[in-house]
Amino acid sequence: MRPIAGASTSTTQLTEEGRAFLQRRTARYGLMVGGLGFGFYLVRLALYVVLAGTIPLDDLFHPSLSAHLVGAVSMLALYVANARGARSVAWIRVSEALALGISCLGYGTMCFSMPTAYRPDLTVILIFGIALLGRAVYVPAGWRGTAGLGALLGVEVVWVTVRTVQMADPAFRTSLGVGVGAGIEIYTALLTNAVAWWIALSVLASAASAVIYGLRREADEVRRLGQYTLVRKLGEGGIGMVYEATHAMLRRPTAVKLLRPERVDEASLARFEREVRATAALHHPNTIRVFDYGRTPDGVFYYVMERVPGCTLTRAVSVVGPMPAERALLLLHQIAGALAEAHEAGLVHRDVKPDNVLLAPTPGFGDMVKVVDFGLVRELDSAAAGITHEGAIVGTPHYLAPEVIRGEATDARSDLYALGCLGFYLLTGEHVFGGTTVVEVCSKHLVEEPDAPSARRAEPLSQALDALIARCLAKDPAARYASAAELQLALEEVEGFGSWTREASRRWWKDFGPDLVDDLGLLEPPTTDTRTLAIDLGRRLRKRVDDRSPTP
Repeated sequence: MRPIAGASTSTTQLTEEGRAFLQRRTARYGLMVGGLGFGFYLVRLALYVVLAGTIPLDDLFHPSLSAHLVGAVSMLALYVANARGARSVAWIRVSEALALGISCLGYGTMCFSMPTAYRPDLTVILIFGIALLGRAVYVPAGWRGTAGLGALLGVEVVWVTVRTVQMADPAFRTSLGVGVGAGIEIYTALLTNAVAWWIALSVLASAASAVIYGLRREADEVRRLGQYTLVRKLGEGGIGMVYEATHAMLRRPTAVKLLRPERVDEASLARFEREVRATAALHHPNTIRVFDYGRTPDGVFYYVMERVPGCTLTRAVSVVGPMPAERALLLLHQIAGALAEAHEAGLVHRDVKPDNVLLAPTPGFGDMVKVVDFGLVRELDSAAAGITHEGAIVGTPHYLAPEVIRGEATDARSDLYALGCLGFYLLTGEHVFGGTTVVEVCSKHLVEEPDAPSARRAEPLSQALDALIARCLAKDPAARYASAAELQLALEEVEGFGSWTREASRRWWKDFGPDLVDDLGLLEPPTTDTRTLAIDLGRRLRKRVDDRSPTP
C-alpha cells in the first residue's frame, strides 16, 4: 500500500500513539546515556582503588568526579521522569532539554578540571558525540533538530577546547609540535581539529536522524487510510485482513478490513465490494455497523466498521464451555433478528458460524451479539455468474447446508441450517458432525441424521429446544422454518427464553471476561476444522453419497 496523499506523517504529533512512542523512546535514550555515564563513573572510582588502594574523601568530591556524576544522574532522571505514566509532549520535550542541558554542562565542567594529558578537548567531543548519535537513533526528530542541537553542543566543544589551551603546559604544547611560546598557533591547531571532528559527528548524527525519522514517517503513512490510522492487526479470514484503527478526529474505536493483497482478482474484488455494500445497507442492532469505505491509491479496497469490545462465540465456548440454555436462546434470537433483516433485504449470509458472531457486554442491555463478515453474501435472484461457479462450494464445512454441498440453488433457509449448527455448538461445545477430512464432514451433512443436543450435553435440555435445533437441521429446506422471523417466534416459545438476565450476564463477564478479552479480534484466524472452502467436491462426494443413500 502506498502512502496516502495528505496524510499526516509525524510520529510525534499529538496522537496517543505518537505521544506514547515519543515518551518511550525518550526514556530509553535517558537510560542508555545515563547508564553509560554512570558506568564510566564507577570505572573511575575503581581506578582509584587499583592505583591508590583507596578513594580519598577529598578526591571523591573533586569537581571532576562530582561533575561527572551530575552528567550521568541527570540523564537517568530523564528516564525516571518518563518511564511511568502518560506524559504530555510538552513535558517530554522540556524534560529532555533540561536533562540534556544539565548533563552536557556537567560533562563540560568535568573536562575543565581534567589534566591536559588526558586531552579534555577530545574527551568532550567523544562524550557529546555519543549523546548526539544516541539521540538520533532513539528519539524521533528530524535532521534540523539534530543539527541545531549539534550546533549548540559545538559551542561547548569550542569552550572546552579554549580552556584546554589556557591550561596547557609546555610539555603538552611540545607534544603537539607547537612551540612553547606559541600563542595563536596552538589555538588554531586544537580548534581546527576539534571543530572538524565535531562537524563530522554532527553531520553523521543529522543524516541518521533524517534516515531513521524518514523511515518512521513512511511507516506511518503506509499505516494510514485517509483519516484512519491502522494500529495493529486483529486477524484475517478468507479474503480479508482486519486491523484495529483510530480516526484522526472522532477518536472512536474502529476496525478496518482490507482485501488480502495475494487474493486480489476479479472474483475476490467483486465479492469484497458486495460485502461492504450489503453490510452498509443493514441497520439491525445485531449486525456490525459500517462507517466508511473506499480504496487506497494503489487500488486496495477497504471498509471501516465498529470496533466490538468482546470476543467471538468460538472463543467464548472454547474457553468457558457450553452455554446455559437460556443464554443460548437469547443469542440465537439476536442472530436470527440480524438474519431476518438481511433476508428481507434479499441477502443471504452464507457463512453463519461462531467465528462470525461477536459477543460483547453492553451496559444497560446485557449480552449483545454482532453478526460480521458478509464476505460470502450473495444477492438473491442475482445473476452474478463467474463469482460462484456451478459445482463450487463456498462456506465452512461444519456449517454447510446439504443443498449448498450439492451445489443446488440456495436461499435464506441455508442460513437457518447454519444457525442450527451454531446453536448446537453453543449448547454442546461440539460440532454437529465431526470428521477427519472435509469430504467426510460434508458427506455426513448430506446423509446422516444429527444427534439431539441433549444427547451430547452433560445436563438435559427441554424437548422443545431439541426439536427446534432438529428442525433447523432438517435435510430438506422445506422442513425447516420458513424464515428467520418465524425462527425468532419459535425461540420465544421455548421454556427458559427471557430468563437470562442482565445481572447474569454481568456476573458471567466478571468471572470469565479476563480470560476472553486478551484478544479482542473482530475476526480470529480460522482453525483447521473451520476452513472456508471454495472447491469442487462434486466428483469426490458423488460415489460416497450414492453408496450411503437408501436404495429406492
